[in-house]
Amino acid sequence: MDAEIIAIGSEMLTPARVDTNSLYLTAELNKLGVEVVAKCVVGDDCGRLADAVRLAMSRSAILILSGGLGPPKMT
Repeated sequence: MDAEIIAIGSEMLTPARVDTNSLYLTAELNKLGVEVVAKCVVGDDCGRLADAVRLAMSRSAILILSGGLGPPKMT
């Protein structure tokens, strides 16, 4: 079974943050026999997030969204 991970947050697109959540989720999914076939980071933009979710859902059986360090600033 395939999975994809989308990390959400504009702060994740700066050098100040490292996406350790995706690394942890990948390791745990692999232990369950699930292969993570794609990961991406999407900033705080509803349209871009919706596009990324639609694409991931068309390709993989499992989609995990991760992120949210504070109130959203979605545009």
